[in-house]
Amino acid sequence: MRHFRYLLFLLLFLVTPVTTTTAPAPESSQQPLSNELSLADKQAMQRKILNEILNKYEGNQTFLKLHEYMIIKFQQLAKQRSPRQPELIIREAFERTQVVYEKTKPFVRNSFRDFNPDAVERSVEKYLWLKGLCFLILGINQEHEIGLSYFYLPENQGMKKELLRDIIHYSFPEVPDVPANRIWFQNMVQVMDRLGYKIFNINKYSPAKNLAAAPNRVS
Repeated sequence: MRHFRYLLFLLLFLVTPVTTTTAPAPESSQQPLSNELSLADKQAMQRKILNEILNKYEGNQTFLKLHEYMIIKFQQLAKQRSPRQPELIIREAFERTQVVYEKTKPFVRNSFRDFNPDAVERSVEKYLWLKGLCFLILGINQEHEIGLSYFYLPENQGMKKELLRDIIHYSFPEVPDVPANRIWFQNMVQVMDRLGYKIFNINKYSPAKNLAAAPNRVS
């Protein structure tokens, strides 16, 4: 069951790390400062963060533009139905993944104590071959892939970074957004970027359908 923690992160990067307490330290790219949170506090923070994310993207018309993009993609793929509203898809994906994690928490609670972005990326990539089964269990499908591909369009790079940072805040509510964690957040955004491209098959929907369009690791 140790693998299941990494698989849940793979689904939508929604890792919920076990509670840790970290003493003040210099700015680090590997292990951030983190707060100790009870399960109830963590869940409350995640509900608040998710509502803030949904309200923000509805207010700035991101959802409207995303839905228009998805309609075009559905037409190009000769889909027999129209895509659902983006806010429903996003809430569904976040909440389904969280529910599965909570149900398996007794088996995985001590399996993931490392906030190191490189370690997270290596762990997820190790189990990418199980992606299909995980997506099937949670109902993650082409609709979700198309939705995420919108943020990988060349003109939406700034929007993509903002979305990935929002996902990190939701996934790691115990890691505060403070100056000491600046480099860690930057590195996690890069990790999320690369994993999102691979996990959600972005190359199938990108205008440049080749690996040259994939985000690369920065040495």
